[in-house]
Amino acid sequence: QTTNSILALKNRVIEESVFLTLLIILFGGFALFFFAFRLSSRIRNLRDQTALSISPNGQILEIAPPSTSTDEIGDLSRTLHTILFQLKAQGQYREKMADNLEHEMRTPLASVSASLKNLGNELSGQSQEIQNYVSWALRDINRMEDMLTTIRDATSLEAALDQGIKETFNLSQALAMWLSHCWKKAFPEVTFELNTPE
Repeated sequence: QTTNSILALKNRVIEESVFLTLLIILFGGFALFFFAFRLSSRIRNLRDQTALSISPNGQILEIAPPSTSTDEIGDLSRTLHTILFQLKAQGQYREKMADNLEHEMRTPLASVSASLKNLGNELSGQSQEIQNYVSWALRDINRMEDMLTTIRDATSLEAALDQGIKETFNLSQALAMWLSHCWKKAFPEVTFELNTPE
């Protein structure tokens, strides 16, 4: 063959090789782009499902069913489903526990309150100090009942903290009471002195 035909054959082989290479690169790039798009779409789906399962105040709502795929994203979906299910069960247990605790605590508190009222009636002629003890104990029982109601009504720990019972009291009287009824009785050998401003 002549040199021209050899060069033409060589050029055609090079052109075909370049064309096939470009075709393979384009096809591979499209396949990778499709795979990446599908992967990111599944991850976004999983993120959206997880975000919709949790309310703004932290409660677990409806839990999306786990993925049945056998790859890593399916495994992650099943793990998240298990975590959300356990968190929801714990939240429900805490809510029931608050109700049960409130119910169980109210019964002995009511009994103690009734006993103290009866004791106060029996000791009506006794010294003012004994009557003060009874009235302070009754007041503290009322405070405990208010706290139990707050715990029961709170749907989350944050709500329980926000609903904290605030009370205005005289600090001077409280210090005098603690000193005379607690510290002086606990440490009779020590001399305490309280100086409060007018």
